Amino acid sequence: YPVITLVLYLGHKGRWNYPKNILGIVDVDDRLKPYVSDYKINLFEIAYLPEEKRKLFKSDFRVVVDYLYQIRKNNKYEPEMYKIEHIDEVLNLMSAMTNDNRFEEIIEEVHEKEANYMCEVIDIMINKGREEGLAEGAELEKKNIAQGMKKKGFDISLIMELTGLSKEMILSL
Repeated sequence: YPVITLVLYLGHKGRWNYPKNILGIVDVDDRLKPYVSDYKINLFEIAYLPEEKRKLFKSDFRVVVDYLYQIRKNNKYEPEMYKIEHIDEVLNLMSAMTNDNRFEEIIEEVHEKEANYMCEVIDIMINKGREEGLAEGAELEKKNIAQGMKKKGFDISLIMELTGLSKEMILSL
């Protein structure tokens, strides 16, 4: 059987800069080199594929290809209207590739909202981020109010009642 070595390089911040053969990557003792087949590595730099090659992808992987290309080229992502058949797998892969856990964190919400397109997924991520930001802002505002009331000598129990913060939180301010 023929041996075919493929590398799907998912990097988008720079081109592949490693050898494209097995012996260039694997450290082999010189005495063994005559016995090791030095296979060529067939390299596919996904973020650098031309449009005609990117359009050949018909599976959910096309979302990944499109994402990597756009991030490399434009430093932003505007999803195409691709229906995603295996949403969990795509979101887990996107999370692993980008180190952005938000892709994994929204899987349940994606199922609840029956999102099937990446634009819907991105909307969920944006809205979740907005909601989290608003919640953090509201919590910070409560703490600022409690701190101001504490400095003015308001009773701790009154501050707790008005802000909903715990006694320990108010005392730590």
